[in-house]
Amino acid sequence: MANLDRYGFVDPTYDQGTKSVLLAPRIADFNGLRMGLLDNRKHNVDRLLAGFEKAFKKRYEVADVTNVTKFIFSQLASENDIATLVERTDFVISAIAD
Repeated sequence: MANLDRYGFVDPTYDQGTKSVLLAPRIADFNGLRMGLLDNRKHNVDRLLAGFEKAFKKRYEVADVTNVTKFIFSQLASENDIATLVERTDFVISAIAD
């Protein structure tokens, strides 16, 4: 690593030890579930999410779809947006496009 400094390179690795993360349980059946779509306002993400919605509705009997659009793509979803998704959905798809 010492030679990296000499040539002006930045070490892209991040070594802070291992951290255990609890993953959400996998959904075995989407039938009857409420879908959430989180739009980050990037170009074409609306088309991508519309495609997900169409594909899910074709394959499953999705009970309802809630669309939420973030105010600024580079920011986290607002507490209000998250509360809406938690209250109205059983699973959420978030996507990035350009």
